[in-house]
Amino acid sequence: MTRDALVATARLAKCNKVFAGGSRIGLAVDGTSAGHTGGSTSVCDLCRPQRDDKDVVIGHRHEVAAISVVGVGVSLPLDVEPYGPGDSELVAGQRLLRRCVSSLGARFADYVAADAKFACAPFLNLVQEVGLHAIVRLKKNLPDLFGRAQVRFNSRPPDQTFEHRGERVEIWDEGGFQPWEGLNWRQVRVIRYLQYRAGKTTIEAYWLTDYPMDEVSSQALFKMAKSRWEIENEGFNEAKTRHGMEHLPPRRQLGGGRLAADGAWHRDRAALPKPLPAPRHPPGEVGGRPGRHPEGSLSDAGCTTQADRPALPSAARALVVPRRQPD
Repeated sequence: MTRDALVATARLAKCNKVFAGGSRIGLAVDGTSAGHTGGSTSVCDLCRPQRDDKDVVIGHRHEVAAISVVGVGVSLPLDVEPYGPGDSELVAGQRLLRRCVSSLGARFADYVAADAKFACAPFLNLVQEVGLHAIVRLKKNLPDLFGRAQVRFNSRPPDQTFEHRGERVEIWDEGGFQPWEGLNWRQVRVIRYLQYRAGKTTIEAYWLTDYPMDEVSSQALFKMAKSRWEIENEGFNEAKTRHGMEHLPPRRQLGGGRLAADGAWHRDRAALPKPLPAPRHPPGEVGGRPGRHPEGSLSDAGCTTQADRPALPSAARALVVPRRQPD
């Protein structure tokens, strides 16, 4: 029930234009822990052992892969997928992504952002299979691609320099890298950026994507890559520091989106518009114009009429409401 409420909330948020206008909608996938217990004996099938530097079991904890809407001005948690011994964050993330896109619809989001652990052919091929683009951190776990990108970018000045929140950013961007064995992409695009933070360490990062260079600019790709941090900063950290996600009892069932709801859900409620009566239009008209939908309206989320808006459970209905129309 909670999973259905979260998905319905996200779909209605898009229909009601809660997300920042002009932004591509992202889905961030990442993993975290949720609940732990001491002792050498597990208490349920999902408990994963924690070991010290001598490989002695000192406790158990639950691990989950999570997915959240990012990059649109408000982060909405959607779902979690627990994984126990013998399973992995990567495989759980694939199950989670497939289920979430199936629930939201293939046209809901534009891209998937993920950390370097997801920079592997099975996950990237799945992203393409479900109709989305991938923006994934590139590190030394792909040594050949990482090394080739370093050689190319270190031999020339940055392609672009711009300001991001008062900090100078230099970015290198190049497509045409050959995909590695097993990756079904035609080519790989790589960006590298240096973000100069006042009085702090300079941030350097590489990202890979299948977005064509003529479709998404370097600066737009930089912002989409940075949106991945929302699932950590506004999802996991919020859930653990304010809502007790790290201290859940070990026997508590993980699933159905409950853990996702415990975190950023409460914070994002305050950011959404206040309830207003839904506008009424003459039959056959949507948005006051007969025969067509305003750009970015119901049709973008798979809704064709007012009646097609996704139904919300009563607990979620108050969270997403129509924006006030201009006078």
